[in-house]
Amino acid sequence: MERKYAILLSLLLLCLTAGAQTGRLFNTDNGLSSCFVGHVYQDHDGFIWVSTRNGLNRYDGYNFKVFKIGLPGCDGMKSNYINVVLQSKEKTLFVGNNRGIQTYYNDSFHDVSLYDNNGEKVISFVKSILELHDGTILIGTSGNGVFKVKDINTATSYEPTKSILGVKKMFEDSQKRIWMLTETNEVLVIKNNKILQHLYKNNNNLIFTDICEDSNGRIFISTYDQGIYAQKVPSLDFDQVKGTEGRHVGALYLRRDGKIMVGFDGDGIAILDPYTLSMQYHPYYSYQVDMRHCKACSFVEDRAGNLWVGILQKGVFMQSEAFTGFNYAGYKLGNRNPIGDCCVVSAFIDKKGNSWIGTDRDGLYVLDNEHKQICHFEKPLTVLSIRQDEQGRVWLGSYMSGLGYVDENYVFHSVKVGDFDRLHVFGVEDDYKGNLWLATMGNGLIRYNKETGEIRQFIANPECGRNRKLNALTNGYISSISMSNDKNKVILATTMGLCCYDIKNNSWVNTFGVNVLQYGINVRTVMQDDNDMIWYGTDNGLYGYDMRTRKTVVFDETKGLPDKGIASIIRDKGKWLWVATNHGLCKIDTKSGQVGSCYYVDDGLQSNEFSDGAASVGPDGSLLFGGVGGITWFNTAAVDARKWNATVQITNLIVNGNDISAGEESGFYTITDEPVMMSIHFALASSDNTFSIQLSTLTYDAPEHISYAYSINGEEWNYLKPGQNEINFSHIPPATYRFKVKALKNGQESEIKEFVISIHAPWYMTRIAYLFYFIIFVGLVYLYFKYRKRDERERLMMQEHKHAEELNEAKIKFFMNISHEIRTPMTLIVTPLMSLLNTDHDPQRVAVYTTIKRNAERILHLINQMMDLRKIEKGMMKMRMRETEFISFVKDICNMFEYQAKTKDIKFVFNHDIDKLMLWIDRSNFDKVVVNLLSNAFKYTPAGGSITVNLTHDDKNMTMKVIDTGEGIPKEMLGKIFERFYQGPISGNNRHLGTGIGLDLANSLVLLHHGDIKAANNEKGGGATFTITIPLGSQHLSEEEMQQEMDTEDKEDAIVNLLEETYQNPETIEVEEQLPTTHGCKPTVVVVEDDIEIQNYLVRELSASFKVTTYGNGQEALVGILKELPDVVVSDIMMPIMDGNTLCAKLKCNIRTNTIPVILLTAMSSDEEKLQGLETGADVYMAKPFNIDILKRTILNLIASQSKLRNKLKGNETQEAKVENVELKTADDKLMERVMKVVNNNMSNPDLNVEFIAREVGLSRVHFYRKMKTLTNQSPLSFIRNIRINQAARLFDAGHQNINDVMYAVGFNNTSSFSTAFKAVFGISPRDYIKDKAK
Repeated sequence: MERKYAILLSLLLLCLTAGAQTGRLFNTDNGLSSCFVGHVYQDHDGFIWVSTRNGLNRYDGYNFKVFKIGLPGCDGMKSNYINVVLQSKEKTLFVGNNRGIQTYYNDSFHDVSLYDNNGEKVISFVKSILELHDGTILIGTSGNGVFKVKDINTATSYEPTKSILGVKKMFEDSQKRIWMLTETNEVLVIKNNKILQHLYKNNNNLIFTDICEDSNGRIFISTYDQGIYAQKVPSLDFDQVKGTEGRHVGALYLRRDGKIMVGFDGDGIAILDPYTLSMQYHPYYSYQVDMRHCKACSFVEDRAGNLWVGILQKGVFMQSEAFTGFNYAGYKLGNRNPIGDCCVVSAFIDKKGNSWIGTDRDGLYVLDNEHKQICHFEKPLTVLSIRQDEQGRVWLGSYMSGLGYVDENYVFHSVKVGDFDRLHVFGVEDDYKGNLWLATMGNGLIRYNKETGEIRQFIANPECGRNRKLNALTNGYISSISMSNDKNKVILATTMGLCCYDIKNNSWVNTFGVNVLQYGINVRTVMQDDNDMIWYGTDNGLYGYDMRTRKTVVFDETKGLPDKGIASIIRDKGKWLWVATNHGLCKIDTKSGQVGSCYYVDDGLQSNEFSDGAASVGPDGSLLFGGVGGITWFNTAAVDARKWNATVQITNLIVNGNDISAGEESGFYTITDEPVMMSIHFALASSDNTFSIQLSTLTYDAPEHISYAYSINGEEWNYLKPGQNEINFSHIPPATYRFKVKALKNGQESEIKEFVISIHAPWYMTRIAYLFYFIIFVGLVYLYFKYRKRDERERLMMQEHKHAEELNEAKIKFFMNISHEIRTPMTLIVTPLMSLLNTDHDPQRVAVYTTIKRNAERILHLINQMMDLRKIEKGMMKMRMRETEFISFVKDICNMFEYQAKTKDIKFVFNHDIDKLMLWIDRSNFDKVVVNLLSNAFKYTPAGGSITVNLTHDDKNMTMKVIDTGEGIPKEMLGKIFERFYQGPISGNNRHLGTGIGLDLANSLVLLHHGDIKAANNEKGGGATFTITIPLGSQHLSEEEMQQEMDTEDKEDAIVNLLEETYQNPETIEVEEQLPTTHGCKPTVVVVEDDIEIQNYLVRELSASFKVTTYGNGQEALVGILKELPDVVVSDIMMPIMDGNTLCAKLKCNIRTNTIPVILLTAMSSDEEKLQGLETGADVYMAKPFNIDILKRTILNLIASQSKLRNKLKGNETQEAKVENVELKTADDKLMERVMKVVNNNMSNPDLNVEFIAREVGLSRVHFYRKMKTLTNQSPLSFIRNIRINQAARLFDAGHQNINDVMYAVGFNNTSSFSTAFKAVFGISPRDYIKDKAK
């Protein structure tokens, strides 16, 4: 009997303390699809399934996955009205709804067809599902009886119950009997497919709702309005459980501890003890729902011992029933609470193990060691501190009520301390001398002698804040007190830091070296351990001060504390320091300094928030803490012995924001063939490389305190924050990732789960692609080396070609330079020779002269060919095509070779198929083609041979062939015959040496005529044939190439020819006028030539008619010309120091010399060089060798033209100056008058400039500039400067010899600028000009 009562007592204590943990309510605010919950169930994997009227829910500890029609992963779902679920032993989930039953596997729903007794398929409201011991699945429906699952897709009518139309509940007991509660309120008992008994048949009073069996095989049946009935074992009779009469019971459930959960319809929950049939009502508390009046319709106890309650209209309630090692008393126990509902502000365990609980405004509670209330003191109202002295008295420090004590008979005695009326005592400690030390709020530290009542008060000194060495209390607001182990020091936690009073030495400085530590920080609690460490808690963390080393360590959230606000500190009998914070309780290893486990309200604590200093250690080592929710006490061994068994599961895989189900595709790959939780390998395409993995241990007590860690491919572990269960990855590269994951809680780890996620490479990164790339690479390498080889070959060829080009260019440059050097001496040969031919008529000498002339012309012809090649190469030769009668054109050229044919006895014939043929050619260039071909033929045709020119045509082309009977062309050389500088094989006695440019020039000119030229050896008779083909008509010509009228070059040629003819017949020259003179003297001609022989020759030839002055370069000539102002200047171009073009340009830019005619002589006869000379302002451009008579005539014409122009300007021709006419001034004349007026009026003004004049005459600077440039051929600046310089010259001419006076008079204010400007106009400095005038 005593044993029985002991068991009952222990069960009662468990009931009193197990409710420390507060339950959680899940409703639509937490993700539940509906609060109309009908059934709660846990499957074999650990998921919690909640059936509601608006969808099925699966909970993994963090999130609800909702299954509703139309949502992802709900394929095949037929109804959202879910009544019940059950998972078979094969892990197939059966889902009963208002339209029948379905199965859920591989992440999709599948229909189970129900067939009635007649074999017809029916739709039924499923109310119950039962799996028998042999795996048979029975389905209870409303209106269609019971069905037995035949296969996964079919269920047929259950044979024993064919006559039963509706079943509400089914249950199989330990004797393998099937119990069914029918809709007619019968109880059927079936065994071996036979109905053993009909209980309560024809019952009209009882409405059965649920059934269960206790651990002893006793059946309990609940009713809607008559409570619970218990079986009278071993019979099948039932008795009503006393105390349940008239109650509406909706659900029964047997817990693993043997107790039966009872759910009432509107009256909350109760716990039925099947042994004593006693009821414990309202065992659970929740601030979210009133558990006393809820409608509990379903229960399930999960694998961790948590109880889940389905509450109709409210959702699902979870209560952790697993004992965590923490015991609780407080307002959450309801009417079983032994300490009231107020906040606990102090706690103490006395020597007997009794707990003293001080509350805020509810007095003092005393509990025995079984935590039953001994007594309750209503006064003092608020107990802030509790301590027991050596005599066993328990001293109380209170708010406003000062000090008091409770004796051994539990009688309270108030103690008067000094003259204080309202004393706030926040801490009490005693020493060996019988003194109490009181920590007060505002009155400092008070020492109270328990025997005499004598007190000593330690008051705070304000100077301590400035002087840390002052021997006084720093702050009088003390929140906590602790006595040192030797009872010689009093350690105080004040609102301004930590203070310590050395009783023995009467010192506030001796312990710390200063009167306060951490000045300015609010210290909330303090204690000293056995290792001379002072631990004190602040709002900034936990501080530990080592009294031996005077060093401080700090613990805060970064070190693992749950919160940095420290409320109380206590040390157990081992190594652990227990720290209560503003958010949880943790323990610290004082040896290693590591923070250990942390605990929270979900672990069974009174609350997450604790009160300052409300902590105590009992004589048996148990710990007591108080806070806003009551008290928590525990044995440290029981807490440390608690094991956490958990397995990490993958509850969801989210790819690009979508939940993954079995069979889903990612590109060309199936992600997984199985549900995510069952799979260990996932395959993703490269485009799906952003995904999240959701984890869970499926342990539902405080998942927010579980942290997860993962490692990839054996790397270091990565830790998530507590409560975070999702690992996110974004844009990870293709590879195979081997994951390891584990869960951690309070220092304990779960087993490691491993799985693989393969991110497949895109097609262009696959093995086949890389093989293809390798093949391409090899091919490219092959092509590269092949290209390099070809490139090297081409480079060598290019080098050879470049070398040949450079050689050609060098040859051309050489010939060009030679041509220039030749033309100059040729002038001294040809010009005198022409004079000899015209004056000496001796036949023998004339023959010699003629031979010399012919060979000189050959030299000049060769030079001209080189010039032509140069122009063609530079793209500067432009064809000027004219329609020409080609037969006569060729005939004229052939006539030139008649003499040579007779001399070499060569038969020379010109054949043509028509008498007249019009062809578009450039006459000045095409004759060079014919001449070169005939010259080449005559060169290689021996005496007695023949040369034939055949000219034929058709509708499109003209063809001309030059056929000789000479040596022919070697076959290997036929392809090179038209290459520049190519010559045939040279033998030692070869007489036909040439330059190798004639045929190249001929080929280039034919191509410019859009034609073709070929060379071939004659098949018979030896020799070679050159064939030219030119298109007929002008359709192939551009407008630029076609020229109808005689162009400038032709006109020049005509003029030259005329002059030559005139020269050859000197008697035809008639001098129409006398040679003009200057002041009765010969005209002055300046000859500028660096070649002494040419210079002397010109002097000899010109001196008879002109006064000739010579200079060796342009610079010397410029100085002399500016001095004497000659009538004509004859200058070579290529000279040292200053060339002829530069000299001409300077003369034409000077207003004193810009009217002097300039004749340029040069060996450079190309068009561009002529154009360059003419652009500088030259009047005549003559190429060397020149005809001296033409030069003389040109000089005479230029002088005559200048004379006529002067006469016309002076009016001598018409004497118009003497005719009095009415003058009409133009706008330009008026403008120039205004300009000259401004210039004359401001001649000495140095500020006279373009802007000044433009402003005075009323024009803009730009407009004035353009006008002056048009009217004066000078810029305004040059115009002003030249007027000033000429005025200066007139002043010098008038005898003014002071240069500075003249300079200032003409507007210059700088001697250097004046001298430079003067020299630019007159060629000499002002000083030299004055000297010359003086001579």
